Amino acid sequence: MKKHLLLILPFLLLFGCKSTKMASSSSETSPNTIFNATLVSPSPSENPYYHCKDFLEIVYNTFTINEIENKYASWLSKELQPTQNIHNIHITDTILSYTSGSNIIKFYQARHTDILFMVELTDSRIALFENIRPGMSKADFQTKFSISHELPNSIKIGTPEAASSFIFQFRRGKLRQISSDLYID
Repeated sequence: MKKHLLLILPFLLLFGCKSTKMASSSSETSPNTIFNATLVSPSPSENPYYHCKDFLEIVYNTFTINEIENKYASWLSKELQPTQNIHNIHITDTILSYTSGSNIIKFYQARHTDILFMVELTDSRIALFENIRPGMSKADFQTKFSISHELPNSIKIGTPEAASSFIFQFRRGKLRQISSDLYID
């Protein structure tokens, strides 16, 4: 009986270690899916539009003035510009801009809230959420948004009614630019 166990044990260890190694290496290389983007307009004449309301809500809630100040203020320039409130001409609100090179992040600061209304990013040091940033691979981007088919060089991800969206531009298998088309009132 002991002889049989001694003969079987090396095979068990060999196959057990091999399957563990394969499982761990695949989970290390692929990021987890975070969002489920749904293709809305697959027309070849325009850039594909994906609905993913959760993504926009999370960006609005996490990509805030406090986050910009805490993470990026040391190398972004800050500018405040007074602007007249369109709903009440007696109120002056502020447009707060953070810039560096081709990176622009703008917030509309009203009395009751701060609203992200413009994003232009090309620097890999700035991430929207869960490491979604310029410089990430197209494959990682597709995994994060649960997109299984090949993507063109430019796509939009936004709300179902297309009122607000982000434009993602790729080149040579990498995300090169993130732009916004955000609606505020």
